[in-house]
Amino acid sequence: EYYYIVPNAGVLSRLDDITTKEYQDLDDETQNATLADIKVTRFALWYDMDLSQTEYSNEEDDPNSKSWASLGIQTIIGAGEEAEEVNVQIIFDGREKTFSNLNAPLFKDIGEDKASVSEKSVIKNLRLTDGSMKTGIGILARTIYNTEISNMTISGNITGTSDGVIDKKPEEDKATYKVVGGLVNEAKNSTISTVTSMMKIDYSLLEKHEITIGGIAGRITSSTINYSSNYGPINYSRAIYDEEAGIDKIYVGGIVGSITGGQSNINNSYNATSVMAGYASSSALGITPGNYYVGGIVGYSSASNLNIEGSYNSGAIKSGNKQNGKTTSDGKGTDGVSCAAGIIAYGTTANITSCYNEGQI
Repeated sequence: EYYYIVPNAGVLSRLDDITTKEYQDLDDETQNATLADIKVTRFALWYDMDLSQTEYSNEEDDPNSKSWASLGIQTIIGAGEEAEEVNVQIIFDGREKTFSNLNAPLFKDIGEDKASVSEKSVIKNLRLTDGSMKTGIGILARTIYNTEISNMTISGNITGTSDGVIDKKPEEDKATYKVVGGLVNEAKNSTISTVTSMMKIDYSLLEKHEITIGGIAGRITSSTINYSSNYGPINYSRAIYDEEAGIDKIYVGGIVGSITGGQSNINNSYNATSVMAGYASSSALGITPGNYYVGGIVGYSSASNLNIEGSYNSGAIKSGNKQNGKTTSDGKGTDGVSCAAGIIAYGTTANITSCYNEGQI
């Protein structure tokens, strides 16, 4: 097996092009054989890389779309009228090297949301440091699908406001929502192992919303997190009551903010820092009620089966504020709730074994 060497930011920005060209350069017989099987493209980071003086790989106006590289295409379409899709397994080996001074996620998305992908893409042995993520997106990627991540260390800051970083729900729902994670915003059908996060997350929005924030991943769906830890403090502030839209929903966890879908697992992971939501909200707007679910490991889970094993929290967990459940200055009552827990604030079906909490609640 062989790897494409990634020696500089120029090559980094062309990873998708390299993958596509590799397939197109094959002779017809090999292409046809490839269509029936999984093709693997491997990349290896060769040197430490400072991205502070480097332009984005894409110049889209949407801040949610800016990134340094793309690994999002796991299917490559052949040329001609008989074009077909080829499943491609991407492997990116950081070789213990470091990308530093990122101000956008390294990758926009990784993998593809297809049940037919039989081999997961792999990101491993990588360091991402001194990130300044002002678009509210994880330092590695926005979303990962069918991906395995292992042996990573990340550090930096994630900040965000309502300026250009809100994902709109369908028009019939007046609420907005946002998912924020230290490593990735969302993980679907993926596995994250041996990741250490020192990403400080300080996030606020000034309108009605549903938000989920996690030290490792904002939200996971049918995924697993193993042997991972968070040392970056998390603070969410300014939930605003809107009579028409209703009470805000805020899910915050030291490891994962919220969990959906089928079975997910969190094994041998821990949070070692403060996790707060609404507790220190600004009083500038007068009221800050909301539904807060804050946990040292997980904030909220609606997964059909969640297993949390061998995990613990030692950070302070603070949720909600005195406005919840009280009459506001305009005479309208607020039915918001505040839930705080060392392991998980709320779960429809959660099996918790060999876990403990040492943090102040």
